[in-house]
Amino acid sequence: MYRIFHYGFVMAFTGLCMMFLVHLVDGYSTVELGSSLMNQILLIPRFFLIFGILLLVLSLAVWFRNWAKSKAEKS
Repeated sequence: MYRIFHYGFVMAFTGLCMMFLVHLVDGYSTVELGSSLMNQILLIPRFFLIFGILLLVLSLAVWFRNWAKSKAEKS
């Protein structure tokens, strides 16, 4: 379960870092990138971010299920 949480956190953080770097490079670039090209460049970081968030939600759901099972067994 912790591995899923770790993978989700790393993927979401990687996606955020990649998005930040793309915007940083675009801000200091002398060449103006079009919005269509920016959308294409940011597609992969968005997938990383969305998939990472989904893994985090999945890990929380697994943790809650395990917590609920342990509470039910103690009762």
